[in-house]
Amino acid sequence: MDFIGFPKRNCATDKPFVYTILPSPTSIRLLEITSKLWCRTKYSFHVVELTEAPTFDVVSHSRRDLVPRNNIILCDDKTLRICGDAKNSINTGRKVASKTSGKMKTRYIWIDSVCINPEDPMDRTAQISMMPKILKKARNVIIGLGKKDAFTSDAVKALKTLSLVPHDEWSNLVSLDWDCQEQYFYRLNIVPLQLRSWLSLIAFFNRPWFSGIWAVQEVTIGNDVIVACGKEIIPWETISKALSFLAHTEWYKELHTNRLIKFPRNALKGRRLKRHQILLNSEIGFKMAVIQLESTRAGSESTQILPLFRYLLRAHRYCEASDKRDIIYALLGLSRKDTLPFTKFPDVLSVDYEMAAQDIYTNVARILLQCYGLGILSDVQDSIASIPNLPTWVPDYSVLRRPLPLSMRGDCTWSACGNLEWKQEFLETEPNSLILQGMLLDTVCEKVKKQNKCLHPMEFLDGVYEIAAHLDPVYPLSMGGKFQSSREVVWRTILADTYRREHPAPQQCEELVVHYQEWVRNGVRNEPQATCSMQRLNLTENQPRKYGKEEFSYLEKEIEAANDARTLFRTRKGYVGIGAQSLRPSDEVWVLAGLGG
Repeated sequence: MDFIGFPKRNCATDKPFVYTILPSPTSIRLLEITSKLWCRTKYSFHVVELTEAPTFDVVSHSRRDLVPRNNIILCDDKTLRICGDAKNSINTGRKVASKTSGKMKTRYIWIDSVCINPEDPMDRTAQISMMPKILKKARNVIIGLGKKDAFTSDAVKALKTLSLVPHDEWSNLVSLDWDCQEQYFYRLNIVPLQLRSWLSLIAFFNRPWFSGIWAVQEVTIGNDVIVACGKEIIPWETISKALSFLAHTEWYKELHTNRLIKFPRNALKGRRLKRHQILLNSEIGFKMAVIQLESTRAGSESTQILPLFRYLLRAHRYCEASDKRDIIYALLGLSRKDTLPFTKFPDVLSVDYEMAAQDIYTNVARILLQCYGLGILSDVQDSIASIPNLPTWVPDYSVLRRPLPLSMRGDCTWSACGNLEWKQEFLETEPNSLILQGMLLDTVCEKVKKQNKCLHPMEFLDGVYEIAAHLDPVYPLSMGGKFQSSREVVWRTILADTYRREHPAPQQCEELVVHYQEWVRNGVRNEPQATCSMQRLNLTENQPRKYGKEEFSYLEKEIEAANDARTLFRTRKGYVGIGAQSLRPSDEVWVLAGLGG
């Protein structure tokens, strides 16, 4: 008889872990970690009222890949499936805690992807509602960025270098050219950062955690934030100083691989720097989510006041979330509750994971419209919403807002609708409808086919000439009884009639724009089509040079700000305007009551 083997025993480890319902809305699960010499680390859940919780740390990680849950830990002698990031972060949190607070046999941590039942929306609702209180109660917030890579050591050194720059020296750098940084660092007796260091910073801040929406709440509310990357432990204070420096000097705008051209590429020779070479040849830069993350944290710390909900929604549209509802709920927990919209609607906005994302975003939009008026419509993105079935008037706060409202360039002093007021009316029977009042102005008949700020200036001007070529010499609409030339209308339109935060733009801008066009034309060779259209606008080809590169560069920035993600269009009656790039011929142009800017 052949021996096959012993029969398989039913042991505790074969049983999957099953979450139990918490005894009260203010209870939490803490992951209890018990470590003994020469013994396997044991995990178990410790259920307790938050107010009576033992000392614990919050452990944070990237929520980008919460599924599949292919990793297993033994919790209460049962198999608990968790995602890989969570397992690595638990180990990181345990090691960081032992370094910062001494060795203990038993530790407690709270990690949302493990301590919240992922299959129970009611449990998730209750726990996420308490998250601000959990963060305040925790001793530390330990952030696990993941394993060390080829960029980590250089990135940490660069962070420490930037954090050493004295705050009173920052103002000296605001107007300093990026190319002058080396002599600036030498003057402060600081070794200048080289290409590999800047590349490492780009790689470091492109780790997924920094773009996550929950990072905003964790660093703003958390008591003592510690960042771990591999074996490197970095206090948030170091990262904060480095980010504040980059934001104040606006050097973060230069931290893109296609702008690091001043550095010699031979500095990256060698097999050890192969990853740096690959990164340099890619299209990657510094994310605005990182700058906004530190801006919100620093602002809250300096004022000791939480930010406004409306501000947070606009500021953190660069953030990412695996669940679109998290964008709203993470910022909801971070908002001041003694201002609008909470004072007007105290019980309407609350965490509820049984609601669909479409309903949550629509509800938020309705409430904000009732509190702030139709200006909220400027938050609507010019793209297909990422949330299915979202009404077209509802902002999708989980995607970038483009184009940015023109009012962000300065005080919005114009009012298209005059004194007409919007009569608010919301029908409960039609929650996806928005009732507006207004006047039909005209219909779009032509738009620039290609127009955005990434184009070469001559390509941009070619698009302007396309529209200008079909305009009458005198504009059909009078201003204060006076008629404008088509030339004046065009230059005012491409500037959104604002220059150096002044509206209307000063008349001398006309001459500046003319010289700018001549300057751009002199930089290119093939201009037969442009010359014909320029004559239509009465632009001469050889006007004397009165302005220099500095004035033209500033004008370019103003034109880019006004036209980013917008397009110039002409209507059937001969009006000119700039609008969203998605507009099409036959679209209607309306003046809405209550929408001033």
